[in-house]
Formats: sequence, structure tokens, C-alpha cells
Amino acid sequence: MSRRTGSGRLLALACASAAAAAVVSVLIRAPGCGFVATGQATFPAARLQSHGPAPGSRAEGLARRAFGGNRVAYIAVVEAQVKEGQEDAFLEASLENARNSKREDSNQRFDVLQSQTDSSKFALVEIYRAEKGPVDHKASEHYAAWRDAVADMMEVPRSATQWDTIFPSRPS
Repeated sequence: MSRRTGSGRLLALACASAAAAAVVSVLIRAPGCGFVATGQATFPAARLQSHGPAPGSRAEGLARRAFGGNRVAYIAVVEAQVKEGQEDAFLEASLENARNSKREDSNQRFDVLQSQTDSSKFALVEIYRAEKGPVDHKASEHYAAWRDAVADMMEVPRSATQWDTIFPSRPS
């Protein structure tokens, strides 16, 4: 599901109706500002489709037509909640990882986000041009250094979800 907000567009949120509730992180793309994290929202859902549009759905059909049947980007959103007092160290390590990641051949974008309402919550938005991009990233020395540096900073294990671009047709 995608809907307009006052300052941007709610990105890649899809859910199926059911009695259970699911908590998802909400990202808004603000014009000229990249991604701005706005925290979490609860939606009734039996499952969340975080790997792109549901197979056979209208959104999947629209995405295939928009991209000529080809994926245009490989996107990962990594969420992390660090221990209190570890925010600056996590941010420093993540910025170093992001700077080095931008030098990777397939990397198109690497955003480091911090929640406005909880300074211990972070999101990393990684966009690659090729399917091999995320694999190459995880094999890099700078990723290994980041992974090892932040391991003991985690309040809870970090999570990563994979996303498909619906709009714009070429992620910037």
C-alpha cells in the first residue's frame, strides 16, 4: 500500500487483513531530503509483504509494467536498536561503513537514519543497482569491520528486510 502524506510519500507498506496486529517501521520520502524515519505504526495484518508486492497482486503487475519486467534496484532496510549510551559509537561506525559502501561499484545509495523520537533506533537504507551488490557488500572488509564493531552495541538483534521499488521507476 502506498499513500500520500503532507510532506512526502509513504513507501512500500503492504499488509493483508486479519485479526492479528503487526508493527512496522514507516519511512517517508520527503522531496529533496531523502528518507526520513517517522517511527513505527501498528496495522492489522496476518502477514506483512516486505519483499515487494504480493505475487499476483495489482501492485506486482504495475511494478512489472513500470520496469519492463526487470528489477531496477536491490534494496535492504536494516533496523537497529542500540543500547543506551551507544548511539554516538554506532553512528560513527555506521557512517564509516556508509562512506565506504558508496565506493562499491553497485551501490547507488546508502542512507543512515536515526529516529526523531528514540535516539537509540536507527535504519540503514541500502540501494544497489545489481543483484550481486548486497552480496559483494557483505563480503567487503568495511562491512565486516562495521558488523564486528557494532555487535555488542545492539539492544536487540538487528533486522533486515528486502524491498522492491514501485515508484519512482529509477531510484535516486
